[in-house]
This record gives sequence, C-alpha cells and structure tokens, in this order.
Amino acid sequence: MECMICKNQYPNQQLFVDHLKNNPACNKLTCDLCLKQFKLIQSLYYHKRTHLSEKPFKCDECEYSTLTKALLNRHKRKHSSEQLYKFNYCKYTTKWKDCLHRHLYLKHYTELSSIDEV
Repeated sequence: MECMICKNQYPNQQLFVDHLKNNPACNKLTCDLCLKQFKLIQSLYYHKRTHLSEKPFKCDECEYSTLTKALLNRHKRKHSSEQLYKFNYCKYTTKWKDCLHRHLYLKHYTELSSIDEV
C-alpha cells in the first residue's frame, strides 16, 4: 500500500494503519472507515457522508435527497418542462448533456460518418 500523502510504501494494511497513527498529517486526510485518502480535507468530508448515508440536500418538490448541491440541481431539472439539449438529427431532446451523448452513441453511431456532423 502507498500513502497518497507522503508517498511511502507499506507491504500490508497493518503497517499502513500504524503509519497513520504516528503521522497526523497523513491521518488527517484519510478516511477512518475505509482508509481511502484525499488531497483535500473537503473531499474527505464529502466522502465520509457516503458511509453515513447523510444526504443534506433535499428537493423541495419531492422526497429526493442527495450528497451534493450539484446532484440536487441536476435532479431539479426533472421537475422542469424545459429541454436544454436538442439533437436535430432525430429531434431528440433531453435535460442532460450526458443523456444526449448516450443517445447519439447508442442510436446514431453507425449513421453518422463523423463527429463534425453532430
């Protein structure tokens, strides 16, 4: 195992855990539940929510809740009638860019000769 913070190598998990106990700088950026390490303390705080099933961002129109504000904003598009992404090749519309890309790949990959046509 490698400590992502100090880059030291450890042949097993127990030695890695011992390293963390003796090195507060490395321990500070390590999840105490799964030993995953992060470069930013904010990323560690976000990660710890996944272990606690904490979902502080709640939709005011339904029962949905999530870990991040960005995911909540994406979800809120479901409640809107606005279609943000349009594909004129087949009149496909969606609220999410990744859905448009998936549609293009799954439905029109062989039909289109190059990405320039999109």
